[in-house]
Parts: sequence; structure tokens; C-alpha cells
Amino acid sequence: MPITDRARAHTARRLLTAAAVSLGLVVTATPAVAAEPTPAQFAAMGSTSAPPYTLPAGCHWYSYSYRITPPEPEWSLEVLVTDAAGVAQASDVILSGADATSGTKRFQLCASNTAAPGVFTIRGHLTYRHYATMPIVDQTQDYSGWIATSHFRVTKPGTAHHRSAKCAKARKRAGRLDTRKARRAAHRACRRR
Repeated sequence: MPITDRARAHTARRLLTAAAVSLGLVVTATPAVAAEPTPAQFAAMGSTSAPPYTLPAGCHWYSYSYRITPPEPEWSLEVLVTDAAGVAQASDVILSGADATSGTKRFQLCASNTAAPGVFTIRGHLTYRHYATMPIVDQTQDYSGWIATSHFRVTKPGTAHHRSAKCAKARKRAGRLDTRKARRAAHRACRRR
């Protein structure tokens, strides 16, 4: 039995319809995309820390440590150091493939343009890429958020208050004599200069 043009056209339409329906189902199916983490979840993904520092005149290098646990292997961490007035003083970028998920890095502070003494802040902005793959559709999604914020104290030389021998002696005498005159003398001896 010969196949007519009409039968060929009908068969071709059915095949195209079946292909379009199957492709439409695949294209409209949503790949498995991870839910975006909350700010609290991002904060739990990492931390930074730095010890207290003394900032003498000039520019000097200081170190900080970081530790992150990103859920994906491709990530970046931007670190910002701000001074006591909230002004950005240093920044750093840590990248997957070049850096480990924990370690120690350095930043530079210059006394001439830094609001010190005071409490400085280290903030880290973590970005990671999530890959969601299906047979025909490939979708990637970037997620960003702030990890836990840390603080460290910076002082200038001579601002740390250490009791001198004269101060200790005056306080001891004021405690023993318990007079107003002795307390004033102790206060004068222990005053910051």
C-alpha cells in the first residue's frame, strides 16, 4: 500500500507535536535550585578575627584570620576592614582555587588617615555559585551574604594606660590614709597624660 502525501503530512505533524510536547515538558521543568540562605545561615558560614594592635606613626602591616564553610566549591570572600569612625581602611579578596577555606591574610593601616584609638570592624561578604543541572537545561545561581562580623581594638602608642610606680604608691597611700587629700594626690599621680 503506497503512502500518500496526506498520510506523510499527518505522520510528520504527529511526530512534531510529540517532540514539541516532550521538549516543552523538559524546558518548562524547573531544575533543582537550592533555596537562598537566610542572613543567619550566611553568618554561620564563616568568621574572621584579629588580635588587638598598636598603631604607631606610618603605615604597617597587620594580620587577620578567616574561616569559611561555603556549601559549594566555587566561592569568593571579600573582606572589608573599617576603623572606629566606620571609614573603610583596607580590603582583600579571597578566592576558591587560589586560597584555602581558612587561613591568615594581611592588611595595611596608616596612622595618618585612621581613626584610632578605637574598635575596628572586619566584615566578610561571601558569594558562592550553585550549579543545577538537568539533561537539557543547565542553570547556575549565585548567592551572596555577610558572614559573622568581628571586631578588634586598635590603640596608638602611649594611649594604653599602665600604672606607674608613682601611681601605685599613691593609691596604696590613699587606701591606707583614707583622706580626701590622699585620694586627690593618687588621682593626680594616676592621670593619663
